[in-house]
Amino acid sequence: LVKTVAAHSAFQTRIFLTADGEPRQKLVDEPFQLPIEEFDAAQFEALKKDLIQPYKHLGGPLFRIRLFSVSHEQQYLFIDISHIICDGTSFRIFFRDIDLAYRGLPLDEEDWSQGQLAEENRQLRNSDAFQAAREWFLNTFDKDRFVTPLPMEKGVSFACKVIPLNISFSSTEQFCRNISVTVNDITTAAYLLTLGAYTDRNDTTILTAYNSRDDIRTRNTIGYLASNILVRGIWTPAMSPKEFVLQVGQNLLDAMGHSIFSSSDIKTM
Repeated sequence: LVKTVAAHSAFQTRIFLTADGEPRQKLVDEPFQLPIEEFDAAQFEALKKDLIQPYKHLGGPLFRIRLFSVSHEQQYLFIDISHIICDGTSFRIFFRDIDLAYRGLPLDEEDWSQGQLAEENRQLRNSDAFQAAREWFLNTFDKDRFVTPLPMEKGVSFACKVIPLNISFSSTEQFCRNISVTVNDITTAAYLLTLGAYTDRNDTTILTAYNSRDDIRTRNTIGYLASNILVRGIWTPAMSPKEFVLQVGQNLLDAMGHSIFSSSDIKTM
């Protein structure tokens, strides 16, 4: 565990505020130690309910790893990592490296750290590609209403009804292959249609996230490398379900292709 933590710079990341109050990240040289904490069964039961705590993001570590020995009979490993420095793929990398280190094998070095990615993205803000992505954003979305709002009227409550569908995932995948779309296309389209029915609109936009590890340099990187993108769907009565799904699929690809201009840049417009 100590070796795995040392191999990934994300675990040395700390958040601080600039003089203008903007959050930034920096790396610190704080060796990680993992002492074995010993408790009896009653003490450990009392401790468990307080293990998960909110993070104090400014200045402090963005992960918690603890190892417990209970009554000298059972061992428990507790791992809690802030989403700021970890995504789903990071967990796979993390546990892969723990396994390699446990077997005495060398760990693959990171080719590209989360910090290096952030710095590269910062430099790209002065590029033609960033300006092109900004123009695409302005031409694609309604700048006065980027995301479709929900009709949350004061004093109004909404009922929830679950409708189970007897459809296997494998059959869904086969259906998607038959019409040349992805499962992500069809689920995003379904969400946009549902949102349209709920808000009485035929033009809806949602904010979603996708795994943006499209660079081979991120294959060993622990960090939050997902990108937030806006996806729009416009439904007309003459449109077939397949046409709508294909439209949403193309909109997803376009949004991913212009993700250098992120949702956080909306405030600059």
